[in-house]
Amino acid sequence: MKRSVFAVFTSLALLIGSGSTVRAADAVAVDQKLPSNVMLFFSFPNVTEFKAQWQNTTMAKLYEDERFADFWEDVSVQVERASDELEQNVGLTLKQLASIPTGEVAMAVVAKPKQEVGIVSFLDFGDKEDAVDQLLNQAQEKLEQTDAERDVVEFEGTQIVVYSFPQIEESDTPFKPKLAYCVKDSTLMFGSTVDVLKESLVRWDGQHEDTFSGNSSYKYILSKCKYEDAKPGVKWFADPLSGLQAGLRAAAAENPQVAFASAFLPILGVNNLKGMGGASYVAAGEFEEVSKTLLHVEQPVAGLLNLFRFPETDLAPPAWIPADVDGFTITNWDAAAAYTSIETLVDNFVFRQPGGLRAKIDEIAEQEGGVGVNIKTDIIDQMDGPIYTVNYGTGEAAASAIGTPTPGMPKTVVALTLKDEKKMQGLVGKLLDNGGDAIEARDFNGETIYDLKVDPQAAGAAGANFSGVSFAVSKGLFIFSTDAKDLEQILRDKRVEPVAELPEYKKIAAHFPAKTSMLSFQRRNSQLESVYEFAKSGQLGDQIPGVDFTKLPEFSVIKDYLPMMGGYTVPDDRGALFVNFSIPTKE
Repeated sequence: MKRSVFAVFTSLALLIGSGSTVRAADAVAVDQKLPSNVMLFFSFPNVTEFKAQWQNTTMAKLYEDERFADFWEDVSVQVERASDELEQNVGLTLKQLASIPTGEVAMAVVAKPKQEVGIVSFLDFGDKEDAVDQLLNQAQEKLEQTDAERDVVEFEGTQIVVYSFPQIEESDTPFKPKLAYCVKDSTLMFGSTVDVLKESLVRWDGQHEDTFSGNSSYKYILSKCKYEDAKPGVKWFADPLSGLQAGLRAAAAENPQVAFASAFLPILGVNNLKGMGGASYVAAGEFEEVSKTLLHVEQPVAGLLNLFRFPETDLAPPAWIPADVDGFTITNWDAAAAYTSIETLVDNFVFRQPGGLRAKIDEIAEQEGGVGVNIKTDIIDQMDGPIYTVNYGTGEAAASAIGTPTPGMPKTVVALTLKDEKKMQGLVGKLLDNGGDAIEARDFNGETIYDLKVDPQAAGAAGANFSGVSFAVSKGLFIFSTDAKDLEQILRDKRVEPVAELPEYKKIAAHFPAKTSMLSFQRRNSQLESVYEFAKSGQLGDQIPGVDFTKLPEFSVIKDYLPMMGGYTVPDDRGALFVNFSIPTKE
C-alpha cells in the first residue's frame, strides 16, 4: 500500500523534476509568480526546446550508432518492463507520463518569517488535464488508506487540497511540512505549506509589485550569465546567506543561544554574499554546452570572503604539463590576502588585539626543541603565483580479490609556485631532519625527490603501476605527486610534447580571455575510460537485471562522441564569473 502511494507521488515528482515542456510565448514565467524572498530556485524554462537542442549534440547521436544496437535493445526491454509496472501502479505508461508536461517546470524554496521554509513546485500540463486528474485521484485513494488528514481550502477561486500527517504534527521538529496542491489554469502546484501556494496565487498574473523576478541579485546574475541570443535550458539561483539565517533560526528554536551567532555574520563578512546562480545552454553556437555562474558579492570584500581572492593574470599551461594528461586546472590564488583575512579574524576573536596571531606564530617558530619553521615567513610568504593541479587519469588496473581488473588510483600532481626555490629546499631539508623514517630522499637527474613510504598492500590496491607518493622542489615549484613516475617525468631533461601544443587544447584555449583568475582543460573521454571498461568487463553482474554490459562496443567507438571541456574564471565588478563549456571532439 505504502509502495503504491510512493509510486504515485514519485510519478508526479518526476514530472515536476523533468519532462518535455514548451511554454507559450505569453505565459507568465514562474519567477514572476514567486515572492522576492526566494532562497533557492531551479527552472527548466522550456524543456521541449532543450530536448530539441540536445538532439543537435554529438552525445545525442550516440544513441543512433548501430554499434550500440544490441546494448540498447537490452535497455529498451527493461524500460518497457518498468513502464508496465508503472502503469499497474498509477495507470499511465512512461511514455504517457513523459507527455504530460507542456510548460515551464520549476522548484523554489522560500524563506518564511519564522524558522520554517516553504517549498513549492510548478508544472504546466497544457491539455493533459485528464492524465493529471488520473494521477491525483490515484494519490488521493492511496492517501485515504493512511492516517493522513485531508482538508480543502478555498483561496481566490482556487481550491487548495491539504494533507496533514499526525505523526509529523505531534513531533518536536520545528519544520512540520504538509502536502498541499492546487490546479490553476493549466498548472499543477505542490507546496509544503498552504501559505507558499497562496503567495504564488496572488502573483499569478505577474503584475505583483513584489516578485522574485525583481530580486536585484537574481536580476544581476541573469544579466551576467547570458550567452549571445541563446535561451537558457536551465537557470538557477541560491541565496546562501538567507539559507544560513534560516538554519540559525531553526536551531535557535531549540537553543536560544544560537541566535547570538547571527551577530557575528557582518564581522565575518558573510553579509556581503548576496547570491549565486547562473544559466546553462545546450548546442549553442559551436559549443555542446555553455554554463555561466556568477558569485554575487557586495564590494568591498571583507572577512572570510578574503580567503577567496583570485586576481586575474596571464595564465597558460607550462611546458612540463605533457600532452597525454587527462586535464588540468590553474588557479591564481592570493595567499597573502587569505592569510591576512585569517590573521584579522583570529586577532579579533581569539587574542582580542592586533598582532596576536603573528606573535604566537613567531613564538612557536623560536621555541626551543621545535622544528624552527615560521608558518608565515617560511611558507605563506613563499607562495607566489599560480597553483597547478594536473590529472593524469588512473593507473593501470589493479587485480581485485577475484582476479578481475578494477580501476586504479587517480594520479594527480599539485604544484605551488614559489618566490625562492633555494629557501624552500632548505626548509624541506630542515623539516625532514626531524621527520623520522617516513620519508626517503633520493637523487634523480641531479634533483632531490622525496618519497613517502607506502605499505606494499595499499600500493597494490591503488593500481598495477602505482609507484608511491613523492614530492620535490624544482623549476620554481613545490611539486607533490600521487605517483612517483609522473614526478620523475616532470624532472627529466628530455622534452615531452606539452599539452599547450595540442590542436584540441588550442581549440579550447581560443575561447579563454587574455587574463583569467582560473582556467581548466579536461578530456572527458580519458576520465570515463576506466569506468567504461570496468562496466564492459562484466563485473557489474546483475546490478541492472537484464542489461548485459559486455555487449558494449570498444571504448574507441564512444571516444569520438565525448566532448572536450574548458573553463575559466574572471573577476566581476560584483563578484566572480565562472564559465564552463564543451566542444565536440567529432566534427
